[in-house]
Amino acid sequence: MESVAPAYQERFKFTWTDDEFGLSQRRLLGVTWDELPAFGLSTVEHVSAAYPQGLPFEEESIRKWMNEIQLKKTLEQEKS
Repeated sequence: MESVAPAYQERFKFTWTDDEFGLSQRRLLGVTWDELPAFGLSTVEHVSAAYPQGLPFEEESIRKWMNEIQLKKTLEQEKS
């Protein structure tokens, strides 16, 4: 995440923890499963999204997903 976060910090807020007991925090970000690792994000507009369970935690996959989320949010804003 440290290598991905700087490219998206204007659009998303990044925090992470290895606290497996932070279930309520994970749920707020859309992570509804107990399997770790897992992560979710919140946009500056307070919209949450969970990284899909089962996708690899590799930089390329994370960047692709982040770009898709960013594009989706941009399109939603243009419709408003």
